[in-house]
Parts: sequence; C-alpha cells; structure tokens
Amino acid sequence: MFYPQSGHSYRLIYGNAAAKLPQYDLSRTFDYHAEPNAKVATLGEEKATANYLDPRPFSERHANLLWIALVIAAILLGYTAFRALRVPATKTS
Repeated sequence: MFYPQSGHSYRLIYGNAAAKLPQYDLSRTFDYHAEPNAKVATLGEEKATANYLDPRPFSERHANLLWIALVIAAILLGYTAFRALRVPATKTS
C-alpha cells in the first residue's frame, strides 16, 4: 500500500532472489478494522529490465569456472609431484 502522486508512473520490479524481505508497519499507515477505501491498481505489460547489472561478485556468478580451475590446478600439482618422484637419481662418482 502506498499513496501515489498524480502525474507519476510507478514500476513493480520483482525476481531478485537476493533481495531482503521487506518490513512493514501497516498499523501506522491505516486502521485495518475500518472499511477499506483503497483504489485497485492494475499492471501494464511485463518488460525485461535492460540496464540490470548483477551485483554478485565474479566468483559467485561463475562458480563452475572456479571449480574447473581448482580441479585443473590439483591435477597439475599431482602430475608435477609424480614426475618429481619418478626422476631417477643421478650417481656421482
């Protein structure tokens, strides 16, 4: 519930899974025991937000890429350790 001003248009933005839950204090806004005299609002057509930028860090947006890099690093370290153990010791006379 809000008090719209004439001459303004309002947008409803939804679908942000990371958004915090709103906290309402409706008891200060209106008396819920009284008969409601609110106007009904209607929604227009749905449009995608073109200028939205995901605020999550790169590591959260591309978690699979980081796991792949970690696996490759582990394989390379294991291969290096294996090669270091396989090299025969040279004899010095």
